[in-house]
Amino acid sequence: MSKISVPIDKASIVEEAQEEYQLDENTTMEELINKLTDEMLQCAAAMEFEKAAELRDKIKELSRQ
Repeated sequence: MSKISVPIDKASIVEEAQEEYQLDENTTMEELINKLTDEMLQCAAAMEFEKAAELRDKIKELSRQ
């Protein structure tokens, strides 16, 4: 199985999350990070480690100042 590497940046993460989670413009960065963290933990519990790692990377990028 080949893995496609996609650059991660805040703008694309936020845009993707707004669509996936049906967020509005008033959603704070903290709320977005909390949603991603919840999903990451659910994926890890379900042994979906690749998806959990992708979410971890997105959370790290969003947490950068």
